[in-house]
Amino acid sequence: MQADQNTDWVVLKEWSGENGTTVTEKFTTPDRVFRVSWSASELDRGGLLDVYVWSEAKRLIMLAAGLQDHVKKASSGTFLVNAEPGVYYLEVRGTGVKWRVAIERKKS
Repeated sequence: MQADQNTDWVVLKEWSGENGTTVTEKFTTPDRVFRVSWSASELDRGGLLDVYVWSEAKRLIMLAAGLQDHVKKASSGTFLVNAEPGVYYLEVRGTGVKWRVAIERKKS
């Protein structure tokens, strides 16, 4: 799901990495909706990028799979997460890509 690009967003946390699986530190969001923005560049042909959003209780909230299709067409994007205010973390799986992800909330 694409976020409304006309709304102002503020970065809460940001991470970057390359190949492999990265589990981020936990973050707290006071809002029912937050946004994950991502950017990636292929290091190898056929690069893959998946982003999982997990609750603190280890419940899968959302999977943004197949971002590799977007990596080939565009180097960045966003998706909205609708969830209860609370504590979450990301699991980022990248193969053949250099990536950056950020958690954002609407500017008050």
